[in-house]
Amino acid sequence: LASSTSAFVETGRARLSQSATGLHRVNQYTIVHELGQGGWGVVMLVYSTRDGHYYAMKILNKKKLKRPRLVGRGKVLSDWLKVKQEIAIMKQMDHPNIVKLFEVIDDPEQDSLYMIVEYVDRGAVMSGDVG
Repeated sequence: LASSTSAFVETGRARLSQSATGLHRVNQYTIVHELGQGGWGVVMLVYSTRDGHYYAMKILNKKKLKRPRLVGRGKVLSDWLKVKQEIAIMKQMDHPNIVKLFEVIDDPEQDSLYMIVEYVDRGAVMSGDVG
C-alpha cells in the first residue's frame, strides 16, 4: 500500500503507451489486470514505476458521464457532476478506514478520466455474505 502521507496530484496529460511485452501504461502506471467494472467505467490494478506501489485505477468514460439524463419530474442531471463531487470529497478525506485518492489524470484530449486510488486487496465491500 502507498504511504498515507502522499499528497494529492492533479495531472492534465495522459500518456498512453504499450511495452514490448504488451503491457499497457497510463503515464507511470502499468496496468496489471482488471479488478472490476461499474456503471461508469472499469477498475484496474496498476503498478507505479515511480514509487513501486500498487494502486487501483478507476477509468471513467467522460463522454458517457457528461451525457445529460432525465431524472424524475423533468430534472436533467449529469453524472459528471457526481464524479466531480466525489473527487472533491475524496481529496479532503484522510482516514485509515477510507480509501485514499492519490491522483486524478484528466487530459482534455482524452475521453477517459483516470482516478488513482489506494488499492485494498481484500476485494469489494459487498462481495461477501452480509447475512
